Amino acid sequence: MAKIQGPLLSMGGLGQIGHSQVYATWKGRPYVRRYVIPANPKSTEQTKTRTAFTWLVETWKTAPLEFQASWTAFAKGKVLTNRNAWLSKGVKKLRPQGGAALTTLLGLPFSPGAAGGIAANVVIVDTAGDLVFTADPPDPLPAGWSVVGFTGAAILEQDPQTDLDTAVLVAAAADPGAGNPWVATITGPTAGTYATAGWFIYQRSAIATDLAYGPANATLTVVA
Repeated sequence: MAKIQGPLLSMGGLGQIGHSQVYATWKGRPYVRRYVIPANPKSTEQTKTRTAFTWLVETWKTAPLEFQASWTAFAKGKVLTNRNAWLSKGVKKLRPQGGAALTTLLGLPFSPGAAGGIAANVVIVDTAGDLVFTADPPDPLPAGWSVVGFTGAAILEQDPQTDLDTAVLVAAAADPGAGNPWVATITGPTAGTYATAGWFIYQRSAIATDLAYGPANATLTVVA
């Protein structure tokens, strides 16, 4: 697909011309591509990819802002949206190239990491029917950095090829004070197995909006 850098035989274009080229814009950027009629394959493998994509789309629709924040930061300055980033990384995990479709959410990226955010060792347990996420901030942190938040998230473990329970549960931790672990608690989830992950939010400078997010992939936690 070619991008237009200047007028191409005209002052601009929109739509197909002579069944040979298609002109359009994406996020304000004009481009031109060859005109093709989609084959729309319905093979078993293609259907699995579409099913995984649908699951990710439906999950994103109801995901809380606390879950979306790291994806928003990841997409900043890139030619994609936070939703595009979630779909791209999610499909690559659930439908690995050359591999079978996953029937679990284990390993699904919950936070892609952004602006150099550092991964943390998070302990996630069932405590009296609550999902409790506990972590100590990485030490040492880069010069000028501080921890300003910690997020825990959970999605009911399922087969994204057959299930559509897309509720995303999140909890944010209050600052526990210097030297204490950060703890986020999701209260009273329904009993079952959950895909879970937790990540820190860092402030990289004196500017309150200069944030970084740690990466986090889902592990599995059982709630009795």
